[in-house]
Amino acid sequence: MALDNYDTKGIEGSESDRNEYELAVKAQMHFNEILMKFRSFGVSVVVAVYSYAVGRPSGELIAAISMIPSQLIAVAGVMLTVVLALLDLGYFLPLLLGAVGRSLELEKTTTYRLTSAISGVVPKRRMYLLVIIFYGVIALFGAILAFVILSNTIN
Repeated sequence: MALDNYDTKGIEGSESDRNEYELAVKAQMHFNEILMKFRSFGVSVVVAVYSYAVGRPSGELIAAISMIPSQLIAVAGVMLTVVLALLDLGYFLPLLLGAVGRSLELEKTTTYRLTSAISGVVPKRRMYLLVIIFYGVIALFGAILAFVILSNTIN
């Protein structure tokens, strides 16, 4: 629900503070949506890479790296997962945290407390841990696929 629909009469702070707060909350929502789309797209691509590695016919062993092509594709999926995690944690998540930080600053001049209420429920440490687990499970699956499951297909 858009913040535009709420009556802001009688709320502390200047009108510019209220407007900036509303804009900061909208930015949070926007960056959160970008993150969800990025993660969804990334996981879909990685799963497609893993599926291709499993469905690819067994080929010759690449002697230089002692792997079959399917294993190499699965390893590429793991590396892609690491790149996606780095983009998420190093770029997209800081954008969201910047908007959250600004909203927290603006809450000091208004009676709005939405951001502080939500931020208090999920601490940053837990958030980072969950994101790392999210990507870690996907990468671990790819490593198991490459080095346990697909290695058994080598004749």
